[in-house]
Amino acid sequence: MEPMKNLLLALTLLPTLGFAHDYTVGDLHIQHPWTRATAPTATTAAGYLAITNKGTTEETLTAATLQGAGHTMLHHTQTEGGVAKMVHMGSGIAIPAGSTVTLQPGSFHIMAMQLAAPYKAGDSIPGTLTFANAGDVKVDFIVKPLGTQPDAEAETEHHQHNHH
Repeated sequence: MEPMKNLLLALTLLPTLGFAHDYTVGDLHIQHPWTRATAPTATTAAGYLAITNKGTTEETLTAATLQGAGHTMLHHTQTEGGVAKMVHMGSGIAIPAGSTVTLQPGSFHIMAMQLAAPYKAGDSIPGTLTFANAGDVKVDFIVKPLGTQPDAEAETEHHQHNHH
């Protein structure tokens, strides 16, 4: 009977495993890279994720790539006078020691330009994150349906990391 219980437990966990795709390199923990599906004629997409720096020194995300994009940049959306504009983060995005920085809609993000083909919901897009100290980290960006907003549960978890 015990092997059957273990099998049933394993089968109930399988659906949740498909959604969790985190990466750890040194003191960095990268949580849930994702992007939205794009329209057939779209030439841009944005990549999102959260990075927790569990170390004692600041780290910097200096660059990122997504497969199928001719060019990528790190951006920050800023609103001035009710108008949102994207600001290029040429020097990268700082990840202070002991904190989490979340790349999300309306904030920091990876801008993928000159897409060779649309990103389709359910696909996984290989990418690379480049850090000043940790170097290159290979990740997969899960493509969510067009219009997807950040996961409220993940946002709560990321917010809690900032208070450690």
